Amino acid sequence: MLIIRALSIFIFTSFLISCEGFFKLPEQSTGAKNIDELYVSHQFNWSTTKDVTVLINGLIKREGYPTQTAPLTISHNNQKFYTGFHTLHENYEIAVTIPVEIKSLKILYGQTEYTVDIKDNQAILTLTPVITEE
Repeated sequence: MLIIRALSIFIFTSFLISCEGFFKLPEQSTGAKNIDELYVSHQFNWSTTKDVTVLINGLIKREGYPTQTAPLTISHNNQKFYTGFHTLHENYEIAVTIPVEIKSLKILYGQTEYTVDIKDNQAILTLTPVITEE
């Protein structure tokens, strides 16, 4: 039994060693001798983050109603970028830095959750309801 096991290990090891050239990828050379000679397109963006402005358009203030605040959280996939409070009838502008691949943000406003798309490095949440005439 020991001989069969030793022979199996030898054959398997020989197989792995002989396959070394089979998995080798062809070399691709840019001709650069050092890092200073490498060419990178001027359009390449090295940034891993981007600055986004979150605009919150508040509710219309009505006479006789008290000023109220609500908790506000801006996140994406459970990664929080901002936590604070907002006065409901005020417009609010918040600058956040987020990973460049994020295309939308989740805004938890009080008990209500909104998903807001990012366009031109801005995410706009309008709290005022849109009333249409029929």
